[in-house]
Amino acid sequence: MKNRKGIIRVLSAAFFFLAGGMLNSLDGSDGCTLTVVGDIMVHNTQLYRAYDKTTGAFDFLSSFDTIASELSGTDFCIGNLETTLAGPDGMSARNDEQYYKGYQGYPWFNSPDALLQALIKSGFNVLTTSNNHSLDSGIKGLEMTYKKIKDSGIAVTGTGIDNVRPIVLEKGGLTAVLVSYTYGTNGIKVSPENLHKINSLQNYSSERIEQMFSEVKCLNTLRNGIPQHTFPLSAGDRRKAVQKRGRYYPRESSPCGPADKY
Repeated sequence: MKNRKGIIRVLSAAFFFLAGGMLNSLDGSDGCTLTVVGDIMVHNTQLYRAYDKTTGAFDFLSSFDTIASELSGTDFCIGNLETTLAGPDGMSARNDEQYYKGYQGYPWFNSPDALLQALIKSGFNVLTTSNNHSLDSGIKGLEMTYKKIKDSGIAVTGTGIDNVRPIVLEKGGLTAVLVSYTYGTNGIKVSPENLHKINSLQNYSSERIEQMFSEVKCLNTLRNGIPQHTFPLSAGDRRKAVQKRGRYYPRESSPCGPADKY
């Protein structure tokens, strides 16, 4: 178990330091480009800067000016959203003095919807929402954040309403599955009836780590049905896959559940 904890920490570090790269397909086709960015969050000083007193609106687009061409120039631009989008005077504020126009930064983040619009215009097309700030605006804020991202057309994983769905990304002969987990939620407890709405390891509990590895193992199937070497699939796991257009995907009834395809 100790080794698996180490693997999780290493993977988290790799996620945030990966600036971008080219992934080549196994069949010699074009492959795809990938950019990963984190952490995306808005502190109070950034709220002050983004607010336009003449229009009474927020605009975060200038925050991405210098990197927008890099972000929009890749097939998949993945961002780790470490704030909530719970609307003005959302449930995040614990102290009225921390408000700014109904929003706030550290330590409980709640940002204007204008941030999401800036991310879309800058080239982001995938967001992960499972992190230690997922519940900064409570479970209602988590649901609002997920729904706003989903309704915007951006792919999202890590949190959900009915359940948390992994993302299947396809491009240039490649198929990849994105799964997002957090170690915890800064001490904010998740009630039993809401546990299915966030992928949390609950401070590296052995049960949740095993669940995560089981999900990854289930999803980790190549299009020809041969499992990748990192997490070998058992014969039973293979029987739970169904071939679609030459590729294998989890059945609705599989342990890893349904996935959103992009």
